[in-house]
Amino acid sequence: MRYRPLGNTGLKVSEVSLGAVQLGMNYGFPGTDHYDRPDEKDSIRLLQRAVDLGVNLLDTARGYGVSEEIIGKALVEMDQRPHVVSKLTTPPDPGYSGIFPSPPDNNLSATEMRRAILGSIESSLKALQIDTIDVMLIHNTTMESLRRDDIIPCLEEACEQGKIRYFGASTYGEDVPLEILKRDCFRAMQVPLKFWTGS
Repeated sequence: MRYRPLGNTGLKVSEVSLGAVQLGMNYGFPGTDHYDRPDEKDSIRLLQRAVDLGVNLLDTARGYGVSEEIIGKALVEMDQRPHVVSKLTTPPDPGYSGIFPSPPDNNLSATEMRRAILGSIESSLKALQIDTIDVMLIHNTTMESLRRDDIIPCLEEACEQGKIRYFGASTYGEDVPLEILKRDCFRAMQVPLKFWTGS
């Protein structure tokens, strides 16, 4: 297994990581053998085998069903803990009806947003059965998320408390990643990979 730097976190992670969305919820292609999530014991065995083979980065999220809980059960049985990346979702705008990720609810006060974000982090820590999450990403980061001035301070507070080591963003499109690259506080970014199959 080869390893490389993760963003500017200073962490060295395996080039092949394990995304755990399907361990926590049905995901993929409905109506095929590649949709239903595996049995919990099989999921734990898969996680352990991946780590045994040199994978040292597990990717999950609060929004991935029971994925964090499954990873937590696997971690307590491991001799060496891999790095864990999780994601929090800001409370969505209830009036949003677009096809892209919902922007945050701008009616929330800074106090309500802080409570939601820190509560999400606490829930992740409890589910994962760890004291610190290596990287916490804002799930489906939107420009609206970046325009709010109360989200980043919450993540910085969680860093100061030792609950997360670094934070970053998972994104779609081009505008949001380009904006994130201008901000030094974001230490890692997750973007979708599309394979071009044109002639």
